[in-house]
Amino acid sequence: MQHMDPHALLAQVRSIMSQVRPDRQTLLFTATMPTKVDNLVRDCLTTPVRITVGEVGAANQDIQQASSVYLKQLVRTFCSTEL
Repeated sequence: MQHMDPHALLAQVRSIMSQVRPDRQTLLFTATMPTKVDNLVRDCLTTPVRITVGEVGAANQDIQQASSVYLKQLVRTFCSTEL
């Protein structure tokens, strides 16, 4: 799995946002809100609204995670690259 540098991601999001018309409605969703992302939101969005579920700065203990395993043949049906 390839991971993106968070600084590069923020730079790319800023670049994309600079091309968006100012009168367009824009939404940003994130599971976490580090300071750099919060600054990005304040810079790029007009009158942003923050909806917080749970306690700020703490992991939610009620989260359930699930994963699925797909057969190789099924993946080949929907993906252009082989595993």
